[in-house]
Amino acid sequence: MGVLVLGLILQVSPVNLPFLRLIAGRQEEPTKDPYSHSSKFQWKPLDGPWIVAIQPGHWKVEELPDELQRLRNSTGAEYEGLKEADINLRIAQVLVELVKAEGWTALLVPATVPPGLQADAFISIHADYGNGVVREGFKLSPPFRPSPASRRLATTLERAFLQATSEEKRRTGFSSIPKWGNVGPPPKSPTLPTVNMRGYFGFNYRRFEHSMSPYTPAVLIELGYLTNPTDRIRLTQFSPSYAELILEGLRNYFREHHQRRQEFLTPPSFPWVEVAPRVTLDSNEQGGAQGVAPVRISPEPTASLLFTLEPGTILLPVDEGGEWYEVFIRAKFTTGWIRKVDTRPTFDPRWPLPGELPNPPSSTAQ
Repeated sequence: MGVLVLGLILQVSPVNLPFLRLIAGRQEEPTKDPYSHSSKFQWKPLDGPWIVAIQPGHWKVEELPDELQRLRNSTGAEYEGLKEADINLRIAQVLVELVKAEGWTALLVPATVPPGLQADAFISIHADYGNGVVREGFKLSPPFRPSPASRRLATTLERAFLQATSEEKRRTGFSSIPKWGNVGPPPKSPTLPTVNMRGYFGFNYRRFEHSMSPYTPAVLIELGYLTNPTDRIRLTQFSPSYAELILEGLRNYFREHHQRRQEFLTPPSFPWVEVAPRVTLDSNEQGGAQGVAPVRISPEPTASLLFTLEPGTILLPVDEGGEWYEVFIRAKFTTGWIRKVDTRPTFDPRWPLPGELPNPPSSTAQ
C-alpha cells in the first residue's frame, strides 16, 4: 500500500503499521497518525494538514483478510477487455498527486482498509456495469447512518460534478472544453445509490474490523458505466478530468464545511425497531392498510408505496428525516421510509452481527 505522508511515499503493511499506538485511557490530544485504531469507536481528533484517504475500488482485493475472504474474487466490473480496477487505480493515482499539490496528506488505500482508518475525507472510487448501453453518468453516496460531515462531503462532491455539466451547457459546443473532448462531462445517473454502495464494507465499522473509523467522513463514487460508449470514452481518455472534479469538490468541502469537531464527525445512532401494531390510518395517507405498516419511497405520507410490513417485522434504521425512519429490510435487501410512530424499539435475537451492538445508546457512535 502506498501511503503519502507530508510528501513522502511510505510502504507500509495494513496489518503491521509502524505508527499505531494505544490511546485507551490516555488524555485526549490531537494526533497526526491517520491509522490510530486501538479503540475504533473512541473519539481521537486529527491534527495537521487535511488528510484525504483515496481508495481505488477492488485494488489488491485478493489480499483481503479472512473476515472478508468471500470478496477476494470481487475484482470489479469488466466489459470488452476494459477492467474497472485499472480505471479506478489510474484515477486514484492522479488524485493522489493533485492532493499532494494542495499541501494535504494523501493516503492510497487498498481494498483492505486499515482498522479504524482516520482521515478528514475518505473517497472510494469505482466504475459501474449496466444491463445494456443506456445507463450513463455518475452517482455517489455517503454510508448508511451518515454523519453531518459525510452528508456535506457527498453534497459538495456532487455539486462539483453538476457544476461541470452546467458550465458545459453554457458553452457553444463540446469541442470548446478540452478536459472532456467532444463528449462533455458526465451527467448524473438517474439510478439511485444502491444498498451495496451505502453499506460498503470499507465504511462498515459496525460489522468489520478492517474498516474506517466512525469519525471519518466518507463517500463512494461510481464515476460511470463501462457498458456505456460515452462513459467508456470519458473513463479511458479523460480519467484525469475525473480526478480534477473530485479535487474541486474536496476544495469546496474543506473551504466551506469541514470541521474537526466531534459533533460534526459523529454518525447518528438508532435503536433496532420492529413494526408496531397499527390501528388507524392518517387522513392524508395513501396506499396503506389497517394492521400493516406502509413503507414508502420517500418520507412523505403520499409518496409511492413500496410494500407493507406486518407487525413484529424487525427493521434497522439507517437514516431519519423528521418523523420518519429510513430502514433496511433484510428479507428484501432494500431500504424504504416508515413513520416512527409505526415502530417501537426492540431487540432482535438473530443479531448482533460481528462487531455490532444491538440498541446502542444514543451517546455513542456505534
